[in-house]
Amino acid sequence: HGETGQIQGFIWFKERIGEQSLTFQQCELIAAKFIRTYFPAFVPFLKLKVKDPSFNEANRAIFHFGVFVQDLKLDGEFFMLSVNKATGLIDMLMGPKMSVNVLREFTPQAALPFEEVQEALDGIDVVLEWDKRYDQDEPYELLIYRFKERGTNKSINYINATNGALISMHD
Repeated sequence: HGETGQIQGFIWFKERIGEQSLTFQQCELIAAKFIRTYFPAFVPFLKLKVKDPSFNEANRAIFHFGVFVQDLKLDGEFFMLSVNKATGLIDMLMGPKMSVNVLREFTPQAALPFEEVQEALDGIDVVLEWDKRYDQDEPYELLIYRFKERGTNKSINYINATNGALISMHD
């Protein structure tokens, strides 16, 4: 990072061979120690999410640490690490975009009652679109519903719960 000088992410592309056969729990300890060592200021804001304690096809355990402020999950802010089962080394790191200073200063605002933001729904059309998927060996298309802003056809990702405004992440 240009301002903080702190690493934000990396990926090790070459295969690393090792003699170890670490358990998922041992890899989890390595990931947690890495976060505590190199990002200690973030620790009070992190929660580890473990869906299925397993290794991927490259024998790496993936760990996702969500960023929270006062139990409010900040969407898109997280640390993701992979630990190599055979070496115990971190092969991938993706860090949050927000600095810890922004997190410290963040004050969640109260959400409006649903009835008050419900009028934002009047400006949304539900549209069927083909979506290309790559989660299997062969790409395929799936017909899905998308929320679009009436009049502009922009994709709607969220409704701001504090003021009812439509939020579009992509045009």
